Amino acid sequence: MAVLINNAGISNFKPFLTLTPQEYENVVKVDYIGTLNCCHVLGPIMIKQNSGVVITIASTAAFRPSPHADYCGAKGAQVAFNRALATEWGKYNIRCNVIAPGYIQTEGTEVLGPQVLEMVKAQSPMKVVGHIRDMQQALTYLLRAENMTGATISPNCGVFMF
Repeated sequence: MAVLINNAGISNFKPFLTLTPQEYENVVKVDYIGTLNCCHVLGPIMIKQNSGVVITIASTAAFRPSPHADYCGAKGAQVAFNRALATEWGKYNIRCNVIAPGYIQTEGTEVLGPQVLEMVKAQSPMKVVGHIRDMQQALTYLLRAENMTGATISPNCGVFMF
């Protein structure tokens, strides 16, 4: 079975009107257009096999406002695209789902500084932040969930509930 995990994502972490068109277009190209391109290449293979799994890593930013509108829009587009793809490709036994994590503590998020880490912990009912193992568990679940498509799951320590 073919598996595609769309896991590219960048952000400018700046207010929208301070961005140049090149800066916000780059976010849309990497985060959203990259997802479309990968699905466009691997989709025919999955359809020919009559099976496959597409999992796209989005963000809770797709559902809640944050101070980087270009990133929120691109991640929201990923979620909508995957729902539409789940409808279109379901007849080929291809499952399309989204993982929309909140803050996950990684080397990449360390650049945000300890203040952001503490702020996220304070927002969590569990008073913790997410770890890579939370993403691994979500990914494993979606790979095994044979009858789940068009869904979004969100490991975010309760910071955002939907």
